[in-house]
Amino acid sequence: MKNTDIDIEDLDWRIRACSSLTKPFLDPQTETIHPIGTIIKVIKIIKYKDNIQHITLPNPAAMYLSLAIKLGNQGYDFIKNNFLKKNEILDQKEDNIFNTKLFDAFEKLIASVIFSYSAIEAFVNYEIPEDYIFRIDRKDKRCQEIYNHDQIERFINLEMKLKIVLPEILQIRSKIPNKIWQDYM
Repeated sequence: MKNTDIDIEDLDWRIRACSSLTKPFLDPQTETIHPIGTIIKVIKIIKYKDNIQHITLPNPAAMYLSLAIKLGNQGYDFIKNNFLKKNEILDQKEDNIFNTKLFDAFEKLIASVIFSYSAIEAFVNYEIPEDYIFRIDRKDKRCQEIYNHDQIERFINLEMKLKIVLPEILQIRSKIPNKIWQDYM
């Protein structure tokens, strides 16, 4: 029997972990003993021909956030470090190269904003239980609209998910409006 567990500091922060062990566990297939605190990860078993792979699934919100941070930093670094000094004139070739790199930086900043938004949306959608039902009065007040998990993901906008759905799911009082919310909007 061996233990192949790794320390939590060695884990990639983008892993979709769902819990940790509260008591030791003996895996009957591998005869591995997993100690208290072992991270339980979500995996997908993929079979291709005769090869079976266990792939740890990522947390979608973490993946989007990681992309947002990387691309935002790259775009910001280029702009911060490469703006021309006043009255500096470039020849046509240098100007084209600079413009291409500048536009690449703008694209990275735009992507960073989009991935930041996507990270928030992915986080909220992940928090919605599969059996959760969202009810809201229709604007004309004649009846209620009822949404299941999939319908909430597709048809309820992120603002409403953050203001109403998520606080209801987590059973917390929404503190909107506040400075963070105003900055977000």
